[in-house]
Amino acid sequence: MRKYVLLVVLALTVVTLFAVTAAPASAVTFPPKSPGYWMNHPEAWLNGGVMIGSVNDVGGVFYPTAQAIAIMKMPNKGDMTYAVFQCVAAAEQNQANGAGPYWEGSMQAFLAAHAPGSGVSASSDAFQRIEPAYTETCAWWD
Repeated sequence: MRKYVLLVVLALTVVTLFAVTAAPASAVTFPPKSPGYWMNHPEAWLNGGVMIGSVNDVGGVFYPTAQAIAIMKMPNKGDMTYAVFQCVAAAEQNQANGAGPYWEGSMQAFLAAHAPGSGVSASSDAFQRIEPAYTETCAWWD
C-alpha cells in the first residue's frame, strides 16, 4: 500500500511539474515611466536613442540617448518644443519597453515642423493645435 501511495505522489509531482513549466508565461506589463525617469536612467533606453519627428514612420531625426537626455533636461522657459520633446521621447521609450501603444502623431508632426529649441510658445497656434494631445499623453506625470 505504501508503495502505491508513493507512486501516486510521485506521479502527481511529475504532472504538476510539467503543468507548471509548460504553462504559457503571462505577459509582463512595463509600467509607463515619466520623462524624469528616462532622463535619469540612460541604461534603460532601448534602440540606442529615439526617433523624433517621424510622421507615419517617415522621416524624423534620430537622437542618440545622451543627446536626447540633454535636450530633455533643457529648461522649457516658455519653449514648448522642449516640453513636447520630453513627452514624445518618454512615450517612445515607454512603448519600446512594452508599456503599450502610445500614439499621437500630431506631436511628432509638431516636432518635425519645430525642432527642439525653436522657441514655440504655449500660446502659439502651432502648440494650441496639439495641446489636447499633449495634455492627454503627458499630463499624468506633471
